[in-house]
Amino acid sequence: MPSYLLADSDMLLMRCNMANQQEFELEDEQVHRVTDTRAAREMYWYFIDMWRDLGAIPKENVYHCFTESSGFRRRIWPHYKAQRKLTLKPVGYKKLKAEILNEDNAFCYKEIEADDLISIFAGVLDKAGDNESTFIASQDKDLWQIPGIHVWVDETPPKDIRFNWGTYNSSQLAERFTWEQYLSGDAGTDNIPGCPGIGPKTAEKIVGGFDLSKPVDCWHAVVSAYEKGLAKNGAPEVQDIHQYALLQARLTRLLRRDEYNFSRSKVTLWNPPTS
Repeated sequence: MPSYLLADSDMLLMRCNMANQQEFELEDEQVHRVTDTRAAREMYWYFIDMWRDLGAIPKENVYHCFTESSGFRRRIWPHYKAQRKLTLKPVGYKKLKAEILNEDNAFCYKEIEADDLISIFAGVLDKAGDNESTFIASQDKDLWQIPGIHVWVDETPPKDIRFNWGTYNSSQLAERFTWEQYLSGDAGTDNIPGCPGIGPKTAEKIVGGFDLSKPVDCWHAVVSAYEKGLAKNGAPEVQDIHQYALLQARLTRLLRRDEYNFSRSKVTLWNPPTS
């Protein structure tokens, strides 16, 4: 059974606040939003305690992971999450976030996001090499890059079996999904375009033919796909195809252990495998 719970507290707390938020009109043409923060707080801890009970995980082994910013990704790609600039956080979110960050195992670091933190912690805590020691609680599909037992609760179970309750993600599946992300990007959620003409299904099909034991060949295949996609769809602004493919990979790839310096808040950008 798992020994640790790594919670995407950003996502969970926003869902809890939104579920307990209401709009009402005080006077003509003035609509106000109000959140029952007591109910939102209770809902947050309800889910945390439920996941703890599922794995008999002690409270001190729960890691609450928050996003401070998307700093390093926005520096290398100014358009990252550009569509979210005008999106407001749910009312009460900042208050409860500050409250939870007072917990012993609550974390929020400069430059990186909650899913990066979960990825880093999962790598640090993985003693056996299979991540069966961790529950990863998030509905963020990017975290499928990380081996472990993935849990989430939603009113409507996701159609994709990979995101169902308590699904175990092996190291091989995690690595294959990471290569898929390099190709497909994440245009809808994070404004990462990926390779023109390649969506998640096509990426899954292409990567299905990869020999993961030969990462150099896999990277060459990714660059080749970008060459074909950019030539077919036209992208005169892309001067260096290899660098463009590398940029998309760096944007989609979650940070792994040893790729973030906690004392200096510095990210080490990923480089593709070479011969």
